[in-house]
Amino acid sequence: PTLGLSGVVTSMMTLMAVIFSHKFIRVFYWAVILLGVFRVPMIILAVLYVGLDIYGISQVGEGSGVNYLSHLGGAATGALLAIVYLVFNWNRVNKL
Repeated sequence: PTLGLSGVVTSMMTLMAVIFSHKFIRVFYWAVILLGVFRVPMIILAVLYVGLDIYGISQVGEGSGVNYLSHLGGAATGALLAIVYLVFNWNRVNKL
């Protein structure tokens, strides 16, 4: 048993990335004396995050403390809900 909301966070991130794939997220970086912000498409960030979870589940044993299956289940749920939303509300999404 695990406790946390990371699966829900992954689900919402994936849902938003599928619905608003044309939008960008600002990412802040800080490396010792360098700092700044750059923009990344939402869909790229979601694919990267899910890809890291797939890599993590294939490389780490049971003692990692991260519930990768929860993340991947959340991502699948978010993507599925986003696709259902897009199928039934396509005209509303185009106005956003």
